[in-house]
Amino acid sequence: MLRLPLAAALVMLSATATAQTEGSAPASYTAVPYLIGQLGYAKADLSDLRDAVTAMTGANDIQSKEDSLSYSAGVGLHVNDFVSFEARYMNMGKFDIHNSSGGKADIEFTGISLGALGSYPLSRDTSVYFRADAINVHVDIEGDSEDKWQPGVGIGIDHYLNDGLKLRGEYQHVFLKDDDDLKVPLDSVSVGLLKAF
Repeated sequence: MLRLPLAAALVMLSATATAQTEGSAPASYTAVPYLIGQLGYAKADLSDLRDAVTAMTGANDIQSKEDSLSYSAGVGLHVNDFVSFEARYMNMGKFDIHNSSGGKADIEFTGISLGALGSYPLSRDTSVYFRADAINVHVDIEGDSEDKWQPGVGIGIDHYLNDGLKLRGEYQHVFLKDDDDLKVPLDSVSVGLLKAF
């Protein structure tokens, strides 16, 4: 006859333990720093610059090389499973404007990027993320340079290869515009590795 009171006592103890578990503070998350290295392909739309050169010189044979290798390296901090911050050095590519007679002007875009990432886990090992960046872009055209903060956005996917190492694939768009309202939108696709430390 002790079975009924014993069962009631076990139910009461179980309910109390559940209430304590549910009411306790969530487990804390330790922020994880990491290193980033990425290599990619960049494409710049230089049509505004071509039009400006044509307008200044009257030449109608202005052409451009609009694709380039790009790369970046930096550090990041996983604040939790959903938010990260990154600081990167970026080489966004080297392009040129040229004419049929051999005249050419090289254009290179580099910069320091400060970014915030919001991640959404697709599985235990894979997450998709969206990023927003403020990029201090350094534009160099044949030694004539300018620095200006520009916005960037992107989307990517991270996949754990093993503990502390991730494979990343990313698309990024940078909204480049100078003080004369000349626009040079720049798109890049890259792959890279992240290593926690």
